[in-house]
Amino acid sequence: MRLVKIDLSIILIFVLGFLLRVFYLHLFPVAISNDEHEYIMNSKSIFYTGRSLPNTSLGIFSSGNTSSDMKLAELPSYIFSPLIGPTELNQYFVRIPYAMVSSLSILLIYILIQNLLHRRRLSLLSSFVMAINPWSIHFGRIGLEITLVTFFYLLGLILILNKSKIRIISILFFILGFLSYHGAKLVFIPMIFYILIWKIIFHGKKYLYSSIIIASIAMFSVVVYFIFFVYQGTNTRTKELVFFNTDRTTRQVDDDRRLSIQSPVQKLFSNKITYYLTNIADNYINAFNTKLLFTNGGNNAVLSLLIHGMFYWIELPLLILGIIGLYILNKKIWLLILGLIAIAPLSSSLSTIGQSYVQRAGLMFPLLGTLIAIGIYTLSRKFRGQKILFTIFITVLYVFSLSNFLNIYFIRYPIFNSEGFSLSHKVLAKYLQLAIIKNPDIKIYVTAKDPLMLFLKFLYYNNIYNDFDNIKAINQNISEKKYYFGNSTFTYDCLDNTSDINTDIIWIEENAKECPSPVIKTPRILTLTDSGSLFSIHNDFVCEKYNLPQYLKISNTSELDISSMNEEEFCHNWIAYY
Repeated sequence: MRLVKIDLSIILIFVLGFLLRVFYLHLFPVAISNDEHEYIMNSKSIFYTGRSLPNTSLGIFSSGNTSSDMKLAELPSYIFSPLIGPTELNQYFVRIPYAMVSSLSILLIYILIQNLLHRRRLSLLSSFVMAINPWSIHFGRIGLEITLVTFFYLLGLILILNKSKIRIISILFFILGFLSYHGAKLVFIPMIFYILIWKIIFHGKKYLYSSIIIASIAMFSVVVYFIFFVYQGTNTRTKELVFFNTDRTTRQVDDDRRLSIQSPVQKLFSNKITYYLTNIADNYINAFNTKLLFTNGGNNAVLSLLIHGMFYWIELPLLILGIIGLYILNKKIWLLILGLIAIAPLSSSLSTIGQSYVQRAGLMFPLLGTLIAIGIYTLSRKFRGQKILFTIFITVLYVFSLSNFLNIYFIRYPIFNSEGFSLSHKVLAKYLQLAIIKNPDIKIYVTAKDPLMLFLKFLYYNNIYNDFDNIKAINQNISEKKYYFGNSTFTYDCLDNTSDINTDIIWIEENAKECPSPVIKTPRILTLTDSGSLFSIHNDFVCEKYNLPQYLKISNTSELDISSMNEEEFCHNWIAYY
C-alpha cells in the first residue's frame, strides 16, 4: 500500500468535518431515537454484565434466543461498549463515538482516492465533499449502524485494492461490516466478488491466489452465519424481504387479477414472480431518485431531513460531470466505482420497508460524493485560466448550500421533526424526575403502547441505568417483563377506575392508548408540530402552581436543553394545560 501523505490540508478538512458532527451534539438531534437507544442500552448492559439486555437478540451472538423484543445487529453494542459503558448517559457521550467514526471515514475517502487515482488535489476535494455532505453529517450525529458499516467497508476496500499481501486482511474488515448491520449483509458477497474480479481482470492473474483465499473466507463466513440464522431472534426479519412476505404478495396478485379483464395470458403477466421482479426493480431504481438524493432524502423521520436531500442540489450537475470526467480520467476506476455504486442498493431493492435507501444503500453515498468531487476537479481543469474566479464561485455555492443545510438542521428540523426522535419521551422522563425529587414516595404509573421502550428511556434520560446493582436488578425485572424502578411503573394497562385515579398517585397515560378517563382538562405533554396531546398527566403536583400555556413554542436553543432546566422553567416551556 502506498504511503499517503497526511498534511495540513487534510487535517483541516478532518477538523471541519469533526466540528460539523459534534457542534451542539448534546442538543441536536433533539432526543434519542428508538433504534439508537436500543444499541446504547445494550452497550451499557454489556459493559456492566457482559450480556445484552434481556429479550434482545444480537444476531448470531444470541443464537438460541428466537423470541426477542429487540432485534439488533451483532457488533455495534460490543464495539461501543468500552466507550459508552463508563460514561454518563447523555446525548453527547453516547453519540461522540459515532461522530468520531464518521470523521475518520473522511480520511479513508482521502486515502482511497489517493491510492486509486494518485491526484492529491482530487483526493482533498473528495474528502472535503464528504466532510460537508448532509448524509454524512446527519448519520455522524446519530448512533445508527450505517456509520460503522461505511467505515469498515471503506477500510476493507482500501486494503483489498492494495498490491501487497496485506490485502488478505481486508476480509476481516468486510466481516466486521457484515456483522455491524443487517442491511449490509446482502451486499457482502456481491461487493467482494465484484472487486476481486475487477482486480484480476485489470491487474493480472498474480492476484488470483489471494483473491481465492479472500473469496473462500467470505463464502465460509456467510455459510456459517446462515447455518446459525434459524436459531436467532433476528430470523423473523426475513419477513422484511420481498421473497418472504408471501401473504402480501398473494393478496396483491389476487387483486391484480380480480381488477383485470379476464384473459388466458393473465396468469403469465400477473403472478408472484412478476410481482417480485417489479417490486425489486422499482425499489432499486428509486435508490437513484434525484428527489431522494437532492431534495428530500426520503420519508423516514429519523433517517432523513425530510425537506433536504442527502446531497446539495448544486451537486447534481457536478455528479453528472463527475461520471463523465472519471471515464475520461481512468476507465478502469470508472468501472470499479460505478460497479460498487450499482451494487450498494441491492439490499434496499429486496426490502419491503419503505424508503430505507439512505441506510441500507449507505455505501453508495461516499462514492457518489467522490464522483461529485471529480466533477469539480474536471470543471476546474476547464477553467485553468480563471482559477481564482472559479475557486471563489465554487466556494460561494458551497458556503450558501452548507449554510442553508445548517439552518434547516439546527433551526427547523428540531421542531417539525421533534417526534421523529421521540422528544416527548425526553420530556416525560424529565417530568418523572422532578416528581420523584419533589416527593420520593409518590407512586407513578405510566400507561403506554410500548412500556418497555418508555421505561428504558426513563432510565436513560435520568442516568439510572449506570450502576452495576441497578442494571442487574433492572435486567432481572425486564427478563420477567416487569418494567418498574422504585415507585415508577410502566404498563400496558389503563387505570380505568375513578377511585384509583383520584388516589395519591400520578397516572400518566399515552393518549394513543385511548384509556377511559374522567378528567378532560389536565396537564399534557404535546407535540411541537401541532400541539397535539401525546401524554395526559393525572393528579399532577409538579406544575400545578404555575400558569401553564395552552400550546408550546420554542423561542431559542436553550429551551431545548430540557435536562438542565429547573422545575419552573420546565413547566413553563414543556407542560401545557387544556
